[in-house]
Amino acid sequence: MAGLPEVRELYERLRLSQGIPVADGLALARAALFAGLPQLVVSRADFQDVLADQQGMTAASFTNALGSGRGEDSDWDPATVWPDDELAQSVARVWQEMLGASPIGPDDDFYDLGGNSLFAIQIVGRLRQSHGDFPMSAVFEAPTVPGLAAAIRAHQAESIGLDEFEAMLREVEALSAAEAEQKLKGDS
Repeated sequence: MAGLPEVRELYERLRLSQGIPVADGLALARAALFAGLPQLVVSRADFQDVLADQQGMTAASFTNALGSGRGEDSDWDPATVWPDDELAQSVARVWQEMLGASPIGPDDDFYDLGGNSLFAIQIVGRLRQSHGDFPMSAVFEAPTVPGLAAAIRAHQAESIGLDEFEAMLREVEALSAAEAEQKLKGDS
């Protein structure tokens, strides 16, 4: 989108006037996940009006209308930007695939690349498959590739520490009173 300033400006105006603030979006996403519904639409506008306005518009027709407006470079490799950071490379690849944007730099913002709450849900789902669980809010709180990679790392570190603590707790709980007393005295 960087190559089309008028589209970017329109998108930004629409996001500010019709979009849902991040805090509200997070609360709605959380509620939607717990609702257990197969599909859910959240819109500040009357959704029937939105559908009527978009009649005939599909993701493919929109992309075709823009041409290569996002400046996509199919030969771009995230390893050129993050040669020593496989997690950042992974995040960048998922962003590239989901948002259709490349090249992506360290300061490129998720929203500036065309990201929104629906993309965030898809991106988090894809990244959780290869990097484990982390909070959905990480995308919104750290909206750059290195920021999200750091947030995933921090969550992994917390999880590992918790797993080790729980394993040690199970080991202690399995000790008899005599064994615990012996360990406390240092008699292994």
